[in-house]
Amino acid sequence: MNVLNLKLEDLSRLSFDCECGMHHSLNIDQIVYGRNILENVVKAAEKYAKGGPVLVVCDQNTYKAYAAEVQEAFLNAGMNSSLYIFRSKHDLLPDNRQIGKMVIEVSGDIALMVAVGSGVINDITRLVSRKMKIPYMVVCTAPSMDGYASATSSLIIDDIKDTIPGQLPKGIFADEEVLQKAPGRMIKAGFGDVIGKLTALT
Repeated sequence: MNVLNLKLEDLSRLSFDCECGMHHSLNIDQIVYGRNILENVVKAAEKYAKGGPVLVVCDQNTYKAYAAEVQEAFLNAGMNSSLYIFRSKHDLLPDNRQIGKMVIEVSGDIALMVAVGSGVINDITRLVSRKMKIPYMVVCTAPSMDGYASATSSLIIDDIKDTIPGQLPKGIFADEEVLQKAPGRMIKAGFGDVIGKLTALT
């Protein structure tokens, strides 16, 4: 199977025997990329939350970029949805302080977390949702890294960057127009991330 010839949406739940001799699988239920995808996001959240409370996780920047629209769509659909907004004077870091603060402040009855952001938001939400033993999905706001489909989080623990086991998102949702509006430095960072990965693999 030539994975490079598949459409993006066909990669979800993909399972195949590879020419490398190993069996590969991707246990992500949905991968949606396109325009005006809010309806897809709402339907997925309803499916995974199963009527329970939903928490939309973002920071001040991603709230403006897309999280406000996501939250409004959830409320308009009659969902029990609340916001958790990371507030920082500087760039948000995925460190002990932010992780611990979120664990302390988030209610224990959350049924689903929806990360709206890119690397840092996704990494923190992935870890915290795993610790709380609930599913999460991610709504992308920038093509700034290649870790949306990863099962691990890159976190700063005691000032040392480390890779910590997390969980796969139930779904990955990316609106083309939102990604196009991402800051140029984040788009360049994503390009660099992909090139670096290709270099490491070859």
